[in-house]
Amino acid sequence: MSKGAANSTVAIFLSCYNGAEFLNAQLDSLLAQDHQDFCVYCRDDGSSDGTRDIIQDYISRYPTQFLWLQGEERNLKPCGSFASLMQDFLKSDRTADYFMFCDQDDVWLPNKISMSIEAIKTLAPESGDYPVLVHSELEVVDDKLGLISKSLSEYQGLLPGHNLFGRSLINSSVTGCTMLFNKPLLEKSLPIPERAIMHDWWLALIAQSFGKIVFIRQPLMKYRQHGANTLGAKHKAGLSPNLGILKKMYILLFTSHDLGYVCDQSKAFMSQHGNSLSFYQRSVLRFSLLLSVRAGLIQKLIYRIVRKL
Repeated sequence: MSKGAANSTVAIFLSCYNGAEFLNAQLDSLLAQDHQDFCVYCRDDGSSDGTRDIIQDYISRYPTQFLWLQGEERNLKPCGSFASLMQDFLKSDRTADYFMFCDQDDVWLPNKISMSIEAIKTLAPESGDYPVLVHSELEVVDDKLGLISKSLSEYQGLLPGHNLFGRSLINSSVTGCTMLFNKPLLEKSLPIPERAIMHDWWLALIAQSFGKIVFIRQPLMKYRQHGANTLGAKHKAGLSPNLGILKKMYILLFTSHDLGYVCDQSKAFMSQHGNSLSFYQRSVLRFSLLLSVRAGLIQKLIYRIVRKL
């Protein structure tokens, strides 16, 4: 690890909700990191199991590396809970060079923090004054950490590392628990609006629009799938080969999807950052709003075009 990376401080935002079953393994994987200059800022989102007790135990045993940053006590859901952690950190007198999100049920590989810092320093050495986001590949595993896929990107058919603003509007290929980002991105992302789909998608949009995104193709964590994930890994699947030609034509021509949630996020993004976007970005964003049209073939055509912009 370079001297600059070794001296970097990291704030890790951890939001939990009824995560007692797997939480110890995640927290132990943080303590096993080869970069130890970090502090985990914890928030419980209204758990009814032993989650709070587990976090309190780690805070008692490792007071310099685990702290409560609770803010509002009510249940805010994942996006609101992580947004609360980000806002409360900025309001505090604490500082850090970089920031990360941590889910309660995964396991980080020992070099996750150090490799992420090296990437942001090596590939974006001038990243001090504009938003920069680093994210990595991750292994998909079952509840007992058995391997499902060595690559979430291949498993879900994602395209990480692209530089397409339109694609970022309608598909997120950045997984929050793999992210490391700088303070300009933290500051520019807030406030995260209620119409944002998820906190990580919102930050990726900010970085794609106003800064830089760097993708590490090496898996740096185990993404646990256990049936109660907030989102989880969805295996890429096309139309069944057993469908008849008429059925396939009907699906392609007439079926549509409710993409209102994507359009709502885009509207919020335009409202909050439209004046700072380029003419090209504003044009793509406005065109993407046509996805609200529930006409099968037209919607699919718009979707395919936006993904290329």
